[in-house]
Amino acid sequence: MQNRHLRGITFTALVVISSLVPALTSNAYYLQVLISIYILIMLSSGLRLMASVEALSVAQAAFFGMGAYTSALLMTKMGWNFWWTFPLAGVVAGCAALLVGVPTLRLRGVYFIMVTTALNEVIRMIWINWPDIFGGIAGIINIPRPHAIGRLSFGSLSTFYYLPLLSMFLAIAVIARVYRSQYGVLLQSIAQCEELAQAVGINIMRYKVEVFVTGSFFAGLAGAIFASSQRAIFPDDFGFLLSVNIIVYAVVGGLKDSLGPVCGVFFLVGLSVLLKHMPHYDPKVEPLILGLFLIIAVIGFPSGLMGLPERIRSFKRGRGKR
Repeated sequence: MQNRHLRGITFTALVVISSLVPALTSNAYYLQVLISIYILIMLSSGLRLMASVEALSVAQAAFFGMGAYTSALLMTKMGWNFWWTFPLAGVVAGCAALLVGVPTLRLRGVYFIMVTTALNEVIRMIWINWPDIFGGIAGIINIPRPHAIGRLSFGSLSTFYYLPLLSMFLAIAVIARVYRSQYGVLLQSIAQCEELAQAVGINIMRYKVEVFVTGSFFAGLAGAIFASSQRAIFPDDFGFLLSVNIIVYAVVGGLKDSLGPVCGVFFLVGLSVLLKHMPHYDPKVEPLILGLFLIIAVIGFPSGLMGLPERIRSFKRGRGKR
């Protein structure tokens, strides 16, 4: 009950504060950082859903890139409206995940990680080596912002800001709803004992593929938002390191809580922004810092940041009994 109350307060505070940000500041740098945070939360939330069936994909950046390239190509080369390309970006990423997921999700553990790592790099190399379609290393530039809806324009960062914000809340709400449903109970049973779940007649592959497709769908939506936010995309934006960072955000925040990815992304990206303002800071040490936090999370608090309050209470109760 206390954990639920804490989550409710945290989520309400997040909604209120994030909605007021454009009214409090028009600084483009901070707005862009927050937009990036919301996009990363969508990616990490999708990965958390995949992790519920032990499908910890290292190809999340590839599906993110598929959504970005789908939206960017349709808008720049075919003149499509963003609002048509936005859902289509998610559908393309989801369909690609379906094609890839059916054979690869039969693998488990390190083999699945190795295959999805290779998949991420193969897709990135396709974008680089087919410049006539994807622009190669030069990427795609001059990507337009979404068209106005009535009097609501998305031309400035202050107004565009609300698109990733609402999309993030949608992703969190949908995935949280999945976990609270009977469907979510089946996912948890698969995670706890896959062999037992299969023995009682649960179609494990079906659920794994559905979860993999859903997580990739949200990654595709995030990609479309990213493309219009940055106004330019390049293959290196969707590399292996991004996939690893997404895993770190989800694990550090907590894979067992719907707000885990939110806490993980805000904490680690906020820490990164803070460090960049320190004198003599070398960005090359950032992966080392992320790796350190991942090790601490895995060893010290497996439930992540969202599990810390309960861990502290358990520690106090243990001391009180002495």
